[in-house]
Amino acid sequence: MRMLEFEPITDKLSRHLSQGQRNFSIPLSYYVNENEKVHFDLASSRQLDGSYRFDRYQATLQNAKNPSQAVSQMFSTDSKDSIRAEQAQNLLAGRAVMNQRYDPSGGSKGKWVQLDFNDKDPSGNHKMKEFLPGYGFDLEKAADKLIQKQNLAPEKRQNVLEALSRGEKQPVTILRGDASVNLFVEANPQFKTVNVYDEHGKKLTISEALGEKSVSKQIQQLLPEKKIAIQKSRRNSDTV
Repeated sequence: MRMLEFEPITDKLSRHLSQGQRNFSIPLSYYVNENEKVHFDLASSRQLDGSYRFDRYQATLQNAKNPSQAVSQMFSTDSKDSIRAEQAQNLLAGRAVMNQRYDPSGGSKGKWVQLDFNDKDPSGNHKMKEFLPGYGFDLEKAADKLIQKQNLAPEKRQNVLEALSRGEKQPVTILRGDASVNLFVEANPQFKTVNVYDEHGKKLTISEALGEKSVSKQIQQLLPEKKIAIQKSRRNSDTV
């Protein structure tokens, strides 16, 4: 049985298999952090030849601050691009993950997937948004400015990109002038960018995160100076 990285269930699985049950479900829960808890129900069934197949699993993400707003999704294990436990957890948190599609030739192609919390199918499952390679999202390019500010070695830079690909909200520390600033970054393939948050969870633009002034703000700051210069010029011309 291919259990998609649900490793802590070995003892429970052996017990159910030894009992010869036709269908069974194995519960599994753990805390993601001090506020979030994820729960899985892993459903398996016995086949005609006596073997067992891991059919599907229900994943639920609960927030201790808002327990009534739990998010749940049923994931199938039949498809070639099945969602693993860690991916399911990140999807339920609203983040996008890179998933690999395997073809008969043995190659693989990556596609980004993300749950659409505004649209459900007839069974009550959230529909899945997919962003194929042709969509044009380049994670490395989108995160480049932030990663450059960290001055990371190539290996650590790759680790950050891989974490973002898995759907993780990745902590980064950048230098803004002489100060170190702690940020959190996540991939946003739909808009071909990355989402950036400060340490309090406030969403920032990349320019704000880097401490760069936008063109509009630069213009606004220059306008008062221009007005003063124009007024002085007019006063001078009146006294001539």
